[in-house]
Amino acid sequence: MHVLFIHQNFPAQFRYIAPRLVSEHGWKCTFVTAKASESLPGVEKVVYTCKGGATKANHFCTQNFENVVWEAHGVYEMLKQRPDIQPDLIVAHTGFGSSLFLPFLYDAPIINFMEMFYRPTGGDLGYRKELPIDEETLLRIQTKNAMILSDLANCDRGWTPTHYQRDFFPPEFRSKIEVIFDGIDTAIYHRRDNPQRIINGQQIGKPGQRIVTYVARGFEKMRGFDIFMEASRLIAEQYPDVLFVVVGKDTVHYGSDLRYFKEATYREHLLASGRYDLSKYLFTGFVPEETLAEILSISDLHIYLTEPFIASWSMVDAMSCGAVLLASDQRCVREYIEPGKNGLLVEFFDVEGLAKQAVEVLRDPAAYRPLAEAAMQTVREGYSVDVAMPRLKSFFENVAAKKRQPSTLMKDLVREGTIQQVISDEEAQRKKQASYAGVAYKPKALSVTSSAQGVAPAQSKFTPESFKKSPLALAADSPVKRGNAPADSPLGQALERLWQMGVGRGTIEDWVQIAEAYRGPEPFGTLGVEQHPVDLARLMKRVLEWKPRLILESGTELGGTLFLWTRIAAFDCHLIAAGLSERPIPEERLPLFEAFTCGQQSLRSIPRGETTKIDYDINKQRDKRLADFVFLNGRRPYEELKADVNRCLKWITTGALVAWDGLRQFGFDEKHLAGGIQLWQELKPRFPQNAEYLSGKDIPSGGIAVIVVK
Repeated sequence: MHVLFIHQNFPAQFRYIAPRLVSEHGWKCTFVTAKASESLPGVEKVVYTCKGGATKANHFCTQNFENVVWEAHGVYEMLKQRPDIQPDLIVAHTGFGSSLFLPFLYDAPIINFMEMFYRPTGGDLGYRKELPIDEETLLRIQTKNAMILSDLANCDRGWTPTHYQRDFFPPEFRSKIEVIFDGIDTAIYHRRDNPQRIINGQQIGKPGQRIVTYVARGFEKMRGFDIFMEASRLIAEQYPDVLFVVVGKDTVHYGSDLRYFKEATYREHLLASGRYDLSKYLFTGFVPEETLAEILSISDLHIYLTEPFIASWSMVDAMSCGAVLLASDQRCVREYIEPGKNGLLVEFFDVEGLAKQAVEVLRDPAAYRPLAEAAMQTVREGYSVDVAMPRLKSFFENVAAKKRQPSTLMKDLVREGTIQQVISDEEAQRKKQASYAGVAYKPKALSVTSSAQGVAPAQSKFTPESFKKSPLALAADSPVKRGNAPADSPLGQALERLWQMGVGRGTIEDWVQIAEAYRGPEPFGTLGVEQHPVDLARLMKRVLEWKPRLILESGTELGGTLFLWTRIAAFDCHLIAAGLSERPIPEERLPLFEAFTCGQQSLRSIPRGETTKIDYDINKQRDKRLADFVFLNGRRPYEELKADVNRCLKWITTGALVAWDGLRQFGFDEKHLAGGIQLWQELKPRFPQNAEYLSGKDIPSGGIAVIVVK
């Protein structure tokens, strides 16, 4: 049996299932994904590229559908290039459209993993009274289901982990959807004996101190982070000898929390009130699964909160590790928890009730241990991967036994036909367009412009003078330099894609969107833009005022920001891009970088910025000119970043802009990447009137510091 798994992310819900089908049953498993990192033992990974996405021209309500159609086409195009992949069964996550076009490649049956069907009532939308609901959001709820409904119609069977999730789908489709929980690996998530509470060489808490845990992928309203923080404050007041171990990242994955406060993260926003004793908290950041299991095993109480949505894996992980669970009373949670038997439930907004119940547990943990023991048994008997695998294997085999009928293979359906297409002349095309539109055809007035060679060619609306005044005008007229790259080569295709996306686009926001959305052939798959688009646009507007003639960028990787600087630099700007010693610029991308330049701009790359020779290389490339703008990769150690800043300060003109990214908070296992934060804290007091923090939002590289050096 050959199963083709597909998910935009990796390994997602299939992380335990695919390797076990290989190792325990001898099946062949292939995993198609957009995520290049990580791997699964015995599973072949195929990475696809999405080559487009929604733009501002798309209706607000159709943008999601536009994006997922591009994802579906990326999967189709990649698998079309792999005729050696011939699955017996396709198992694909729905919503991304990843399996939509595959009946044209395979007769293999399709199982779609159905995660959620969106509804205007009964879920998280409108659950928080303080959050507004606008008309556009309600309208978009209907169209967010467009690809999900397409998948439901297209698949042979659906699969969802819980009855709660299945009940959100339209009644007419529910019989098509099998309920099987995807499985917790109890080989990882089991209670560990660790009386000293030492994890990764660090003792957690003082001897005898109670440990309360909270785990979420991101700190956000959906998972009740604000409720937890307020309850934790009350708990600490009533039971002072407590430590809150908080696992997760400063990210928002659901909703629009970040619109409603000025701080960069939700955690920063809540802590700004000054009402919390930070000595009571250990924020770990993201941790590996083994470390998470160790943390949950030393927990005296685990608090899990969610709005009416899909219950998190972390809740079941905590149950499996024998933590006493105190959770919000939601229907999605009650599928796992019987209050008073294997856990405790409180109303989501009842902060005082949550704190009161928590304190009761902390005062007498032994009295509540039977709940934890029952929770472990619940997972072992109903939610472990050992229980899920036989059911899933049988389900997969039953669906795979029946081929799709009728066959819709592309190779059998595509044909040339007996009638030939023709290209009409210009007037005939206008007549056709008028006919399609149902309007009267009006002949176009003839042009009197002519030359000895015939009708004069169309002229650009921009002149060299306008180029010099407006770099954006130049970029819109000539997005990239195509050069002599063969049209069918990866470089030629990449440049053509950038040209088509960029021609005529005249605003900074346009270019930021293009840099984010661009997808091309390997090795030019993406431009690697990681900063928040609002931050980038604000910085570009600042730089545009300068019209820099020399730009230094240190820490160049895939070239996204370099591409953007060429849109706003002076007509004759010289750009120098230097890679890092441990993260050099991929050599194969250098021709792409050179094609970014507009007008008389020039660009030189230093692929690997070795400390011993970087001074010499940059000094040589700048040719005695002083830089007007310097951009630094701030996601690296402070000492390395500080050395880079000191080096660049020697080569900048008075009033130059110096900017760097990476002003997000990092977990304790990523502190070596937090140089940008430390540099901001150091330099902001030195330039109090000329320092600006462009507040990053919900992504790891969010936040850009800008300083005018005077």
